This record gives sequence, C-alpha cells and structure tokens, in this order.
Amino acid sequence: MAAISQLPLAARRLEGKVAVITGGARGIGACIAKLFSRHGAKVVIADIQDQLGHGVCADIGPQSATYVHCDVTKETEVENAVNTAISKHQKLNIIVNNAAIIDETKAFILDINVTEFECVVSVNLTGPFLGTKHAARVMIPVKGGSIINIGSVCSSVGGVATHAYTSSKHALLGLTKNTAAELGKFGIPVNCLSPYFLANTSAKEFFKLDDDGCDGVYSNLKGVAPKAEDAAEGALFLASDESKYISGHNLAVDGGFTSINPVLGTANARLDSRAIAAAQRALMNSFGLLACESSKSDEACCDNCQCGGKDPYQCLCFDWKETCYKGCKNCFCQPALTPRCRCFDFRVTFLPTCSSSRKAET
Repeated sequence: MAAISQLPLAARRLEGKVAVITGGARGIGACIAKLFSRHGAKVVIADIQDQLGHGVCADIGPQSATYVHCDVTKETEVENAVNTAISKHQKLNIIVNNAAIIDETKAFILDINVTEFECVVSVNLTGPFLGTKHAARVMIPVKGGSIINIGSVCSSVGGVATHAYTSSKHALLGLTKNTAAELGKFGIPVNCLSPYFLANTSAKEFFKLDDDGCDGVYSNLKGVAPKAEDAAEGALFLASDESKYISGHNLAVDGGFTSINPVLGTANARLDSRAIAAAQRALMNSFGLLACESSKSDEACCDNCQCGGKDPYQCLCFDWKETCYKGCKNCFCQPALTPRCRCFDFRVTFLPTCSSSRKAET
C-alpha cells in the first residue's frame, strides 16, 4: 500500500517534529495522525484498537508512523508510549491527548451507576492527565513542546451529552488551563481543541443517527459540513510554530455553536419564522428530541399555542392542560405544570411517533 505523500518541504509545518497521538486508530485521531505526517512529523499512534492502529500506520508508511498498544487509563502504558517516541526518534515535540469514550444516555442521574461514570472519567480525564504528565517529563528538560487535549463543545456547555462525558470534558479544560499555568515557565504551551458534532462512528452510535440524520444536525454556520479534517487542521495549528504564543486556550471548532443561542440565533438576526422553526426542529431531532406530531406542521401544537406551530421549541409543543408524553415513565409533574416541568425521559420522549402526547395522562 502506498504511503501518504508529504507536502513539499517548504509547505510542511511540522517538519522534523515527533508526535504521540492517543486514540489515533480511528476518527479524529487517525485524521490528525495522517495530517501531521503530511506536514513532516513522525507519529506514534497509541490506542487499544490494534488492528485499526496498524492499518493507519500502513496508510501513513512505516518510515513516518509507529503503533503502540496503549490503554490511557494505565500509567505504565502511557509512559511506554512516550518512551517509544524517545527511543525511536530521540525526542517528543507534541502529544495529542485524543482518546475518549462516551457512556450510554440515561434519563436521570438516579439511573447512573458510579462504575460507568468513573470509567468515562478514567479515560477522558485521567488519560489526558497521564499523557500530559509523561509528555512533560521529557519536554521540561529541553524546555519546549506542545500539549494538545481534545475536548468538545461539552467542555463549554451542558445539556448536549451525558453527565459523565460532559463532566470529563469540562474538567479536561480545567486541566488544560492549570497545566498551562505550570508548564509555561518551561516554554511548553498546553491547549484544548473542542470540536462540534462530527459524523464519525462514535457520534452516530451515541445519537443513533444514520447519514441522513447527520446531515440534519443543527449548524450555526450554514453551507459548511463539519468534518474530522477540520478538527485535524485545528490540531495542526496548535502543534505548529504558528501558535507558539498561545497557551491555556480552548480552540472551539464548532461553527459558533458555543458562542450563540443555537435555537434563536443572534439577537439581531432577522430570519423567516418558518426557517427558524425548521432550524429548531433540526436541532431537536439531532439529539433525538423531536416534539409531537403537530409541531412538524403549521398546525397549532397545543390548545394554548401562540405560534401556530411555527415556533415549537419556544412553546414546547405541550398541551398545557395535560401531560407531556404517554410513555414518560419518569414523569413527576402534575398535568397543570407540564409547560415548565421538563420531566422528560430523554430516551423516549419527543419521538416522532409522539402523536398522543396531548391526550395522555401521567
């Protein structure tokens, strides 16, 4: 198999540099590894998915890529990944702490097992801590390097993913800032890169979306479909000398998602009400939260509807006198409190089949 071709020497932004990339066997990590290689870097891919990892190395070429089995929750294996870079290339310039997992969505915190929570935190937070620790071990003596943590929009906002995932990504941003404060005196920048929804295998499995569903995910930046390559380009910038005076920063590659109200858009935007409603429905649908049948048309979505079905997210599409969803096993509200109770079972509520949502009782 032919190796990935490098750019002309003058165009290479990482020429002569060595990078360790955890979780580099697929998705964003694999994309980062390939892009770094094109720009002249030697990459060490650290992952637990051995077959996929060796495949990425074969794509890149044995002269530029090495694979090492690494469970980021085990310090000895993270230490070994860093040591592999040193033994093979005599230095380490960059580490990308990318390995991450996400747990199954559960409706309420009461349903979550502490073991499941700790498992996510172990990979998503302890893993980057160990990667940062052992990268710093070899970077401090030479007073240089770059540490990049892969966060998420969940590093900045809540309500998008699970408690464990969101907590771990918020904490990762805190780790980024704290280690940036410590390692700055050694000339080592530490930054976070936080992408929005990318239509990769993990996202499709978590949100239960096919390709068509992914195309309908809300995006503030119209006409641009976010891809793993966009996140990789952000990592390339943070790894290159172009960002040498940037540290403790969270680079959001999210089309503005974490900077604006994704439902209403900017305060000054003048959009057709139907376009707003379509965007709102797309956002709700992207997270499996689609309101009752009437909200998908121009019909009144409840007896007290003031929007004529055009603004379902605002009025929440409930019949204010009755309960929110027949199948809502976790409903704790009285029907009269439905407009503000938000007691939804997020695993089943707001499904497209919710035609009985205005008729049922708790």
